[in-house]
Amino acid sequence: MSLLNQKIVNGSQTRSIAINFKALLIFSLCLFLFGKSNSVFSLEPSPPADTPSFVATNGPEKENQNKLLPIVWVNVAKGELQVLDGLAEGKRETLFTTKVSIGKNGIGKTKAGDKKTPVGIYRIKKFIPGKELPRRYGAGAFTLNYPNQYDKILDRTGDGIWIHGRPSEKAAAPYLDTKGCITMDNESLEVLANYIRLKETTVIISDNFDYTNYENEKEYLVQRIQQWSDAWVSLDHEAYMAFYHRSFFNGSRNYSDWDTYKGRINAFKSHISIQLSDFEILNYPEKDDLVWVSFQQKYASSNYNWMGRKITLWQKDSRHRWKIVFEGNQ
Repeated sequence: MSLLNQKIVNGSQTRSIAINFKALLIFSLCLFLFGKSNSVFSLEPSPPADTPSFVATNGPEKENQNKLLPIVWVNVAKGELQVLDGLAEGKRETLFTTKVSIGKNGIGKTKAGDKKTPVGIYRIKKFIPGKELPRRYGAGAFTLNYPNQYDKILDRTGDGIWIHGRPSEKAAAPYLDTKGCITMDNESLEVLANYIRLKETTVIISDNFDYTNYENEKEYLVQRIQQWSDAWVSLDHEAYMAFYHRSFFNGSRNYSDWDTYKGRINAFKSHISIQLSDFEILNYPEKDDLVWVSFQQKYASSNYNWMGRKITLWQKDSRHRWKIVFEGNQ
């Protein structure tokens, strides 16, 4: 090949490379702009990174596991912790029982430093191994989400309410013995760990747990929840807000703020679909007209999707209608 022909070939190759490089730049720019437009399009924030995902991401097996998930009842009247199986045919089987100690000043925690154990319904957040804690915590500690959102509505303060072990030389302890935590021997803590799923296990702290209570109301409650969902899907804002109690508070927004926020958010949606399943309904300790409802929610709209576990608190108003006083993911 002549030197000229070689230069022509090399020149063509150079132009080809330049053209391909230019095309690559244009393609990358398009991807960048498309990504930015999608991020701007979402009007609602993504759920936190630690928000548990269910059904669609984990399949039917995970869904069934949630339906069978045991609950933990701390019977403060007896100084006893019980693990109860999921409700089946109106009954709960006792899977495990152990003696525990509670706050030195009993139950009904309302403020930091009162040395009382709170009464309510909580979630286990995480486990801290004993090697990372002072010796008094024994084999380790399960942390609870006290104060929960209902505690915050009632202006209850304090924190650091845990279920934990004891030093190995202290296998037994008085009934009233802690600054508010729930303690047990280390062997029992290890057995309890077999029934715990972090961020999902429900812990009831009360002097009485009548799980058959509200059994006659549950069908009506589920109907109310479905009607609330239908109003939400219909994008009828007035009908939707009719299911919220005037005392509603979710930790950051009261009833008026929620009304404004949801009205603005839903105004930008062309459609919504919601699937609810796997209900757990418990009467809230020491509250005759308050019910804790947990369920699986799959939400999809024209500009936002979310799936996970939702918790709502329903309270009867002056006309004996169940209405939402709290709604959240914890």
